Amino acid sequence: GVVSVEANLKILWEVIGEIEFGRAGYAYLVDGEGNLIAHRDPSLVLKRTNLSGLHQIQEFLQNPAGPDPSPGGEDEGILGKRVLSTFAPVPGLGWAVILEEPVNMALAEVRKVEGYALLLLAVGMALGASIIVWVSNRITRPILQLHRGAEVIGQGNLSHRVEIRTGDEIEELAREFNKMAGELQTSYATLEHKVEQRTGELLALYDVTATVNQSLELDTVLQEVIKKINKIFHFDATRIFLFNPEMDELHLRASFETRPEFSAKATLFQRGQGIVGRVAETRESMIFEDTSTDPRYQALSHTKVTQEAGLSFFAVFPIRAKGRSVGTVVLVGQKPRKLTPEEVRLLTSMGDQIGVAVENTTLFEETVARAKELSALYDVAATLNQSLEPNLVLKEVLQKILEVTRFDAARIYLLDPEGKELRLKAYEGISPEFASQTERDSVGVGVNGHVVTTGKPAIFADIQTDPQYAELASGRRAKKAGFHAYISIPLKAKEKIIGVMNFLSHKAHDFSAKDMALFTSMANQIGVALENSALFEEVRTRSQQFSALNTVAAAVNQSLEIDVILKETLEKVVEILGFDAGWLHIVDPSGKGLYLRAQKGISHELSQALAHRGMGEGISGKVAETGEPLVFEDIQTDPRYFQITKKQVALLAGFRAEGCFPIRSKEKLVGSLTLASCNPYHFSPDELQLIHSIASEIGVGVENARLFEETVKSAQELSVLYTVTSTVNQSLDLDRVLQEVIEKITETFRFDTTRIYLLDTRTDELHIRASYPDNREDMNRVRLFRRGEGIVGKVAETGEPMIFEDLRSDPRYRESSSTKNTQRTGNNFLAVFPIMAKLRSVGTIACNGRTPRRLTASEIQLITSMADHIGVAIENASLFYETKQKSVELEKTNIELLEANRAKADFLAAMSHELRTPLNVIIGNADLIKDGSFGDTNAKQKSAVEKILHYSETLLKLINDVLTLTKVEAKKVSLHLSAFRVDEIITHAQSYVEQLNRNDRLKVLWEVEPNLRPMTTDALKLEEILQNLIGNAFKFTPKGSIEVRVRDLKGKGRIEFSVADTGMGIAASDLDRIFEQFHQLKEAHTGSYSGVGLGLSIVKRYLEMMRGQIRVESQPGKGSTFTFDLPYSIQTLAD
Repeated sequence: GVVSVEANLKILWEVIGEIEFGRAGYAYLVDGEGNLIAHRDPSLVLKRTNLSGLHQIQEFLQNPAGPDPSPGGEDEGILGKRVLSTFAPVPGLGWAVILEEPVNMALAEVRKVEGYALLLLAVGMALGASIIVWVSNRITRPILQLHRGAEVIGQGNLSHRVEIRTGDEIEELAREFNKMAGELQTSYATLEHKVEQRTGELLALYDVTATVNQSLELDTVLQEVIKKINKIFHFDATRIFLFNPEMDELHLRASFETRPEFSAKATLFQRGQGIVGRVAETRESMIFEDTSTDPRYQALSHTKVTQEAGLSFFAVFPIRAKGRSVGTVVLVGQKPRKLTPEEVRLLTSMGDQIGVAVENTTLFEETVARAKELSALYDVAATLNQSLEPNLVLKEVLQKILEVTRFDAARIYLLDPEGKELRLKAYEGISPEFASQTERDSVGVGVNGHVVTTGKPAIFADIQTDPQYAELASGRRAKKAGFHAYISIPLKAKEKIIGVMNFLSHKAHDFSAKDMALFTSMANQIGVALENSALFEEVRTRSQQFSALNTVAAAVNQSLEIDVILKETLEKVVEILGFDAGWLHIVDPSGKGLYLRAQKGISHELSQALAHRGMGEGISGKVAETGEPLVFEDIQTDPRYFQITKKQVALLAGFRAEGCFPIRSKEKLVGSLTLASCNPYHFSPDELQLIHSIASEIGVGVENARLFEETVKSAQELSVLYTVTSTVNQSLDLDRVLQEVIEKITETFRFDTTRIYLLDTRTDELHIRASYPDNREDMNRVRLFRRGEGIVGKVAETGEPMIFEDLRSDPRYRESSSTKNTQRTGNNFLAVFPIMAKLRSVGTIACNGRTPRRLTASEIQLITSMADHIGVAIENASLFYETKQKSVELEKTNIELLEANRAKADFLAAMSHELRTPLNVIIGNADLIKDGSFGDTNAKQKSAVEKILHYSETLLKLINDVLTLTKVEAKKVSLHLSAFRVDEIITHAQSYVEQLNRNDRLKVLWEVEPNLRPMTTDALKLEEILQNLIGNAFKFTPKGSIEVRVRDLKGKGRIEFSVADTGMGIAASDLDRIFEQFHQLKEAHTGSYSGVGLGLSIVKRYLEMMRGQIRVESQPGKGSTFTFDLPYSIQTLAD
């Protein structure tokens, strides 16, 4: 624990602040760390000024218990000025009293005397000296006496006083010193008393706290606490009052009296009643030192029992817990008494500790009660979860509830499906006779009916005396049965009231909020269980429905033949639902009526009567017209039946119940399903929903069958279109293609005559090119039409089809036809479609039929597609003819080009051979002249000879390149394979570079990977490739460097070579063309660079022969890098 002591040092400030001596002398007090404790300037103390840096403080800190070693010394003072100072330690506290006086003030008299002495120096030095000594002794002796007094006080003798009789300020200082010592002695004694008193209070409070925490038995704790209080304060009586759970009454819970006559006369107070009730209400303590003289007691006391018992002292302290009042502590004394502030504070704290005990006990009791409730709820939930059959578990649940709640009887009522009546479902604790009397309650009538209507529980502590029960209860049977307490709670599932639960007791009972919470939780558990049971029943019903739907769906999906589907499905529906008969109507294609497509359990006569129904006619027609079902549970008594149907065929056939339901597919009505029974029949909501679902399944089946029929038809049409497409693509013989296509069109669409006309763009006339059947006698009349003439000509001109379903009644035919040949030959149907190719009309198809007909949209689309394919065939035939003509011309031109190329190659080979012979002679003689074989030459002659050699060698290389390229193109160059080391090739290349770079114009770098694998390829061609690339690098690099790199691409089985320079570079537009023959960069035509653009072309051809690849990277002005790679061995690739 912690003991906290507070001491008021303000008195020290006042004592120290009043000390004055000399002209400006003052005192202050410091602690053992040099902190300022008291000074006449309180602001310095409040700033917690530390003076350990001052010399006199340092001397004190070095020897806190010893005297000042240099009293009256001159040092820096607390205010930063030079002072005369001394100190005296305060024994027992480690403090010191410091006395200071500014030097200029303390020695003012001395300096004044010294001034006079100087003025009177002429009078006599001796007199002045004696005066100075006398004055000095007069000042210092009292100060030394004060110092000795401070030492005595510092040694612990606070009663010591100094005696100084000087008659001046020093004597005044001595008096102040003595006064300060007296006050210090008093303060020290008071401080010791307060510490001792506070320690006693804390021990007492600790004792009470320990008692509070020893037990959770509240009465035991309270009895022990008031004994402790009486022992500490010696009251004649101590009582503790606590609030009841409703917080409206204070009950005596513990008391202690020194004498029996002091026992409590009043044990109950209302909240706010009397002094006890008022303190509990206001949470403010009230103390009456003498009740006989205190007018407040007379005004506030409710009973005056304290005064009447001869007791004078009366005090009431509130008991508080978490900021609220939970009771009071009443303290009584026979004699008047005044409580000290410390006693009031201690009693208030003890009251708070009692509040903690009350709160802990309340929490413990609530926890125990809650645990019991949760256990009861668990038992109820476990019982409910044993089964999904409510009738099996509700009685057992009621038994569990009665065990927990200590009621005598319980009942559970459930609402009927219509929600109009409550029916007794389970009961416990009542007789069967009483149960039969209360078996049903109407909603809105009686207590239970009122609970269902309002949704709120009805609570009666005693129905024998409660007027509200008498007003609500209709039969008052519970009252007559002798019950007193009665509660009715609504049962809810998903916020919907499904019934009520009753609890009854033969004793009156007050229901607390906790009781209601427990009952509500139990009711909720039962509501959930009942809802689960209802869901289980619904799931079981749904499962049966799904099984029926699955059976129907299986029947629907067994076939795509609509009649089979309807027959099988109807038989399954009648069998599953238990009806005697059924029939199905389907809407006819016109949408104006229904026809019977399936029946079960009806006679042939009834089948004939139901064969066809117009929209709105009879039951089926009415359902098809409105889209709403019609249900007759007994057609003999239902007037609607007689209003809707006039023939009354179902009634005449002996049926009593009939239900007709619409069949839909994709929101479109496709028919109706009728089910009939020979006896009256009630269609439940679940059955109606199931029948609607079955009708929807039938609709899906009907739709699937129709889709299948349409799919089959579309497949047949696509097959025809595919055949036409295949015919068009298999041959470029236009007449053969047109004849096969026209026969297929006539056969597919069952036309009587079909003809194809093609447009001759030169004459702008349409000529017949195919007809089926051919050799008709009217062929001559319709063999030729001009564009825009007649129906055929107009269709060719407009590019739009013209269809005449019945020539006899269509006025357009008479207006458009120029020959009237179709009608004249006995045909009544005519359709003409344009043949299009590249968005232009190239002909028409004319289709005739003897009977009127309407082409469907899909038929029109198919014929249009066939016409388009005919257009493609016409276009293909035209393109084939043109291509054939072009091919003949190109073949002739190609032969001529080959002959010219061969002549060019022969010429170049012959010319190169003829040029090399005299050129070699020129080079040889020039070399002899240069070497001096024909005598000495001067400088000009040597320069001329060197130019002859240079340009002759250049010309020879050009001739060799031309000859090489000619051989390559003529495929007269072959590879000479050999195995060699790459180092050998690099050595030869280095020798070549030394000749090129004789004057060290460029820096040449070699980066060759060591231990390269041997290669098997054409070594001479590899050398020539490197020399070409290195030569180009030297040619186009005026200054800078060239780098040759060789590395092994191990993962690819190839060796990579690269030649990089820092020369002029190549523009991006030229990168794709530099390997073409005779292609040169623009700079090569300036005269600075020799060559005709064959080197890179030869390199590319060689690499292709050697299975190599080359690529180039370049930036103008920065240089170029040529990289190529070759396989380790060409033989390995060939294998």
